[in-house]
Amino acid sequence: RIHLLQFVETIDVEDAERGFREGLKATGLVEGRDYEIAKSNAQGDMATLNSLVDAAVSDGARMLVTFST
Repeated sequence: RIHLLQFVETIDVEDAERGFREGLKATGLVEGRDYEIAKSNAQGDMATLNSLVDAAVSDGARMLVTFST
């Protein structure tokens, strides 16, 4: 279970996420079989980001990946 956490959504963040997903595929991992991805966006609010991290941990995330500019 992987949680992708964005502070804000920008082209750079989208490119980084796309590269991350492509990297997982390049290793032979298959989404839905080998891992699940959840994605959240804090829309630039630090308090919301903290809540998203807490929610991801409570949800059983095995990996948190943060994206920002």
